[in-house]
Amino acid sequence: MQSVETEHHNCSMPDEPSTSSGPLTPGDVYFSPSPSHEDDDFDTIFTDGRTPVAISPNHLKNHPLHKPTGTSEVLTFYPTMEEFRDFSRYIRVIEQKGAHLNAGIAKIVAPEGWTPRPSKKDFSDVDNYEITQPARETIEAMEKPGAFFKRNVTCRRKMPAREFRDLALSAQYRNPKPNLEGIDIEKHYFQNILEGEPIYGADTEGSFYDKETNEFNMNRLGTLLDNTNLKIKGVNTVYLYFGMYKTTFPWHAEDMDLYSINFLHFGAPKYWFAISSEHADRFERFMSQQFPYHNEAHCKAFLRHKTFIVTPELLRSANIPYATMIQRPNEFIITFPRGYHMGFNLDYNLAESTNFATQRWIDYGKDAVLCGCSKDSVKIDMAPFMEMYRPDEHSAWITYWYGDERSEWVPKKKETNKKRQRAIPCVTPAKRARLAASDGSCSDGSSGCETEESSFMRSLPGYSMSNYQLRSDSDGMLRKYKTNTKELRSDRIDFFKERQYNSGRTPEWPHCSVCQYFQPLHMMAINETVPHSSRRLIPTSCFSKTSEEDEKNEVTFDRLLQCSNCEVTVHSKCCSGDQPNSDEKWRCPRCRNKTDVEIRTASCQLCQLRGGALIPCQIGKDSTWVHVICALFNRRAVFNNPDGPSACFVEPSPRQQSETSSMPPLPEEYRSEYGDMFEHSRWECVVCHRTDVGLIPCAHCIEEDKPVVPALAHITCARRVGFVCEVRDFSRGAVMICQKHEHSYLINKSLQDYTNIKVGDNVYVEEEQCSSGTKHFLSGKILRVDKKATVVVDFLDNSCSRDNLVEDIQSCECLYCENGDHQYGARVKVVWDDKKVYDAYFRGKGVMSEYTIKLDDGPEVKCPRNKIKSKKEYKNSNKT
Repeated sequence: MQSVETEHHNCSMPDEPSTSSGPLTPGDVYFSPSPSHEDDDFDTIFTDGRTPVAISPNHLKNHPLHKPTGTSEVLTFYPTMEEFRDFSRYIRVIEQKGAHLNAGIAKIVAPEGWTPRPSKKDFSDVDNYEITQPARETIEAMEKPGAFFKRNVTCRRKMPAREFRDLALSAQYRNPKPNLEGIDIEKHYFQNILEGEPIYGADTEGSFYDKETNEFNMNRLGTLLDNTNLKIKGVNTVYLYFGMYKTTFPWHAEDMDLYSINFLHFGAPKYWFAISSEHADRFERFMSQQFPYHNEAHCKAFLRHKTFIVTPELLRSANIPYATMIQRPNEFIITFPRGYHMGFNLDYNLAESTNFATQRWIDYGKDAVLCGCSKDSVKIDMAPFMEMYRPDEHSAWITYWYGDERSEWVPKKKETNKKRQRAIPCVTPAKRARLAASDGSCSDGSSGCETEESSFMRSLPGYSMSNYQLRSDSDGMLRKYKTNTKELRSDRIDFFKERQYNSGRTPEWPHCSVCQYFQPLHMMAINETVPHSSRRLIPTSCFSKTSEEDEKNEVTFDRLLQCSNCEVTVHSKCCSGDQPNSDEKWRCPRCRNKTDVEIRTASCQLCQLRGGALIPCQIGKDSTWVHVICALFNRRAVFNNPDGPSACFVEPSPRQQSETSSMPPLPEEYRSEYGDMFEHSRWECVVCHRTDVGLIPCAHCIEEDKPVVPALAHITCARRVGFVCEVRDFSRGAVMICQKHEHSYLINKSLQDYTNIKVGDNVYVEEEQCSSGTKHFLSGKILRVDKKATVVVDFLDNSCSRDNLVEDIQSCECLYCENGDHQYGARVKVVWDDKKVYDAYFRGKGVMSEYTIKLDDGPEVKCPRNKIKSKKEYKNSNKT
């Protein structure tokens, strides 16, 4: 059976389970006792605290509860025959119990007396079955202790099952210690993993179910794949697995992140390891660290190759929760979307398996990262599923991944179903003008800044031309940033390089690794002498993600702290809120009270990079790390303390059916500002091309006319290629603007439909609106047309103005005003029509045509073009 990838969610058990008793409802679920318990089966505790008195002693003897050896629990279910008859419904039942969140797999014990082949008394007919392409397995040790690589070599074209059985039970291949139990089974397997070359009869098409069997029949489970007329080899095909001792299925998740069902017909048990989808991202990063030569540099989905093994000890060292389970004959193992699993056979046995899907799977399947290096890699075109089950998302999803030509999806030939890779479609520039009056042409007029060195530059602490140097946005700089990104990828553990990166960024004004994101890259200045405090560029309201007013319009300074271990520098109020004594060594939240392994392997869950200011993060039940800056921009993240955060929470996607989070609530206005589509689906970062959930949308793209997905990026990636980060009022908070909009101010789409007018034309001039809201026009004649230099600015309330005059900018924070021009993205203060000064960001320059008009029987007035109508325009407006 082919395999998939999945998303992980873990449910921890209480230290002391309840011991209350009560009548048992048949079909209830219960946990195994913790490894420290020596209780017999009748003392085992169900999830609700009741003992399993309704399960017959003989049934429990044949299907005892597994005493877990991992750090999580696999839920085990004993359905009644009535419950057992409806497969899809029972899958929903066990997911309501949290089975998919606990360990990535669950065990279902068939009801007592049930068999998949009631017409047969034994399995004597199996001996005549032919196994296709049995493979000899070789396992090799990698450089890192506890990591192994498995190779399969087809040893025969075909092999009769009788011959395979004889080999499996021979002295050469059989289990030398069949009586081991619990942790001793694992220890013996991993201690002898490199010895011998067992043969595995895997992936042979076929089934040993009777056709008349209706319960849990793998040939017709009645799930989503059966209802779609799709017969996909390797997906809804039923496969047989003939195993012998030590035949192994390495760590993997199912192809397209599907579910799977595995039934053991007869023989020795299978031993399973499993990781919940809540921990999938962290597990994938961990595996890329263990197998750096096989990671996403070669294949983004390298774990789908099913060739990689790590020991439980390595998982424990990385604090990745995992569970174990023993599967016996007449027991099913269900694997859930993006739940990772591996295991091995304890001796000769026969199992069969297939994939299936539910509606919950669609949100995994559409986001699945696919293997592109294997011809046999399974790919399902998700367009029909999206169209049928996710109609609200279908159009944008199709346009984004396949382009405009598939907006109305039609099935195409095989080449259409290859991995979705394309650039974001070209879209119309936004209509964003507060008062659009520019004619869109470019101007070389003065910016109003009289000296090249701005007052902002001179105000920097310790300023002198020998201390501060302007960084130009050159190709060399971008190459350097890309190189730094490569060194900081989560699959490369080099703490020296990370410290070097952190200390190298410290001299960059304003010296805080969080605030630096809000100083445009092309305006970065360096001061080799780092001050004790510096200006904080992020208001507290951005961290609190609320509408509360704070020092947003004021210049505030804050103390700088540098970690004595990783050398990251932050403002106290941007990370931790600590106020250590001047002679006290300070450690950041990532480096304090942690083991060396935890510190070195820590990387951001949201962008998968190391370096910068990292803080602990809780996502569902998963404890991980995120950058402060990534959490600041993520719309599902909330900090424990906005005035000096030391930890944060990220709300997991409700589509993963996670339990209710204990995180503090986010205001609904903030959560819904961009909608759910960008937050709960995987999209492709326009910079690094990795697909992730929670990418940051460009604030300008999102307002464009065409309903497509905006440019999306990890904020750390965006910074490295020069996208700008800016502050906005609630409910935007912090926004990113991609470089596509750097020159968008030159386009004024709102004026494209205007008729040209010239000196001497009779026109109509708009008067101020009366109290009724109706517009009045006065007739007149154009006397002259003057060109005036204007500026384009974005205000903090997310509005844009194109008709402010150059002299309306009262001050700027440019490092240099080259040739009289302000720098793109510079913070400026602008006088508005109400004579008040507002904070804004400089977007560019233009020119405005100002018309002097002699009104009929009236004075001369001056107006911009959007206040004037030609005779034709006036007639057309009256008709409407």
